[in-house]
Amino acid sequence: MKGFFVNYDKSERKKPSKISIYKGKILRGFKLIYNYFIGFYNVNISKPKSVDNLFLSEEHFRVSWEGNTFNKHFDPMMDFYEAENSENSLSLGMFQVNRNYYKKHRLMNLESYHAYFRINGKSQSLCFKDFKDFNYVIEKISKQIEVPSETIKKDINEMFNRLLLWEKIANFLLEEIRPKRVFLLCYYTITHFGFILAAKKRGITSIDMQHGGQGEFHPFYNFLNIPENGFTILPNVFWSWDKSSSNSLNKMFSKTKDHRTILGGNIWADYLSDARIDLNTEKKIIMYSMQTNSIPVLHDYIIKGIKSSSNEYIWWLRLHPRMKKLEIEELLLTLESENLSDKVKIDYGTETPLPLILTNCYAHLSHFSGCILEATLLKVNINVVIGEIGYNFYKELIDNKEVLYFNPTKKNNLFTYIEEIAGKLVIDNKNDESLNYKKIIKEKLI
Repeated sequence: MKGFFVNYDKSERKKPSKISIYKGKILRGFKLIYNYFIGFYNVNISKPKSVDNLFLSEEHFRVSWEGNTFNKHFDPMMDFYEAENSENSLSLGMFQVNRNYYKKHRLMNLESYHAYFRINGKSQSLCFKDFKDFNYVIEKISKQIEVPSETIKKDINEMFNRLLLWEKIANFLLEEIRPKRVFLLCYYTITHFGFILAAKKRGITSIDMQHGGQGEFHPFYNFLNIPENGFTILPNVFWSWDKSSSNSLNKMFSKTKDHRTILGGNIWADYLSDARIDLNTEKKIIMYSMQTNSIPVLHDYIIKGIKSSSNEYIWWLRLHPRMKKLEIEELLLTLESENLSDKVKIDYGTETPLPLILTNCYAHLSHFSGCILEATLLKVNINVVIGEIGYNFYKELIDNKEVLYFNPTKKNNLFTYIEEIAGKLVIDNKNDESLNYKKIIKEKLI
């Protein structure tokens, strides 16, 4: 429920024309029928073969690496399982036809299965009266977010049916494939919830892989009153990057044996630890990891900081993977109107693997991005959290002096602040242990 309202979008959308709606329905209809017949063949004739490990993630976790579209969290793991233990793996998802995927034989497109089970399935209606105090909660939330309660109930019902659909798909695939483990990036999607439920029914271990900052301010990593037998919707194992993230979860899991953590580190950073790259600049790089849904896209204090920096510095902006087209367009217009194009690079900051930038940058800045945690693990000395949300999110790291804090309401110039701390402050990083993902997999997940 909490996750539903975190992602609930009540904004008014521009209504498309009747012609575009009609064309869209026709195209989606043809695509659905086409995929249905492929799904019929896959389900009834060419059934999937058994493998040891299943991996599920969204497309935005893939990066361009050595000429391939590479899953930065999962492909290193799959390679290791194959080389070390002769275990086969499959990566499940909605894949694009025109992308050059790394080791395509490990991919299984779920689109045809979704079409087949969707056409053959039946929708169900939730009886909200059966849930104690539910209507009261919905009415209260309805007033707060200014959305009619019936609209909210309708959306919850649709989400419930999508979950049931993905559980049916997962039931079929897990029954045929019979994996030992199911790995998930961002466990809190409807697709992944379906696979978690199906895996729990079969006693298959489900593992969520950390992909950014967690802790009590992340709604999907802050659990209250966990029952002794755990939650059926949560993974069994949570792979954590650092002790702080692991300890935070373990406190919540203290009364259950169904959920636990593995302190495994950042696989992508570990994988690239021996890689070298030419960053095409001799200037000092100030890296700014951006957020999506930020208003404005580029704050005044960022603009002033960029303008205040000398030619000795270059600012690399890293776009958030889910930034909308309109946000990017607004950013480009802002850079042009403020005459910052010569001081800023977006392509290098976005396309270059993050660990390789962080190990070579002069300073790293962000409001509350998970890149802050990655920079901490990679010992970036000038690693700055900006604003109240980031302060609350990374309070423990700030208190431990592993991360710096810039309060835009009190400090005048961001670049001046960076220069000041560069000259006199040395961060005492206490997280000195090096975590090797291959060793952790051998010890905990084989």
